[in-house]
Amino acid sequence: MMRRFNTHLNKLVLIAVCVGSIALLARCDKEPDIPESYIARVNDDFLTKRELSEIVEKEKLSNVQVDEFIRNWIRGKVLYNSAVAQKLDSDKEFVGLRNSAYQQILIDLFIKRNLLAIEDIDSTKLLEFYNANNDRFRFDSDMYVLNAIEFKRENDAQKFLKCEGLTFEAKVKSLFNKVDDYKVFTRRKYFEYNIPSTEFFNAVKYLVKNEYSRVIKTEQNKFIVVQLVNKIDKGSTGDIETAGAFVREAFIAEKRQVYLDKIVDRLYDDFEIEIKKDLIDYEN
Repeated sequence: MMRRFNTHLNKLVLIAVCVGSIALLARCDKEPDIPESYIARVNDDFLTKRELSEIVEKEKLSNVQVDEFIRNWIRGKVLYNSAVAQKLDSDKEFVGLRNSAYQQILIDLFIKRNLLAIEDIDSTKLLEFYNANNDRFRFDSDMYVLNAIEFKRENDAQKFLKCEGLTFEAKVKSLFNKVDDYKVFTRRKYFEYNIPSTEFFNAVKYLVKNEYSRVIKTEQNKFIVVQLVNKIDKGSTGDIETAGAFVREAFIAEKRQVYLDKIVDRLYDDFEIEIKKDLIDYEN
């Protein structure tokens, strides 16, 4: 099931919440330091311009995704502060969850430090893995493969729609010396549930292959035109190109599990391990 694999926007939610939580813990019992330049604020907690810039650069976020990140950061702050206000940070259930998370973080770090990176993957082996595990990659939502171009001015977006050229690339090329500032994104993949906004979704959901959308206005007053490259229906497996990133992740995860099992088997010799089966109350 494709939802088991991390999507880009799901990562943004996690990053935003983590950034907010770490900042809150660092400021406990201290007077807040108001930064000179910040993008967003919730009470005494700030998302600085530098923090946002570093995340945008690392994750290669589009303007639409930046908006989504900021919303998630604010949402995380509000929820975190509300939980602290209810004294849930000293709750017995929270302490148990925190201790469990602490152990899991150490385990994850151990695995990260002791497993070799798997970078070079033979394309033939990847295709063999995909063909052998085809059912694992059935989409649980419609997937849209999109080309997109973003402008600062609506007139420029309208110019793009009127440009001559049968292909997206030809239209972009025809903008040379006509439009100064624009960004191009090719073959971006979106599941229906992680399309950036309702307006964005409404503009693309009825497109046919190779058709262009109307001009979409974003929350940052940018103007986007998208082209539907392909749509893969819910329940289908698509092809290796469309599912490539997910297949690669699954392939790496499986290989890592094999390596991890070998490491654990060796580690067993370093510990005294005992299981008292006679004390276990089995149901049958």
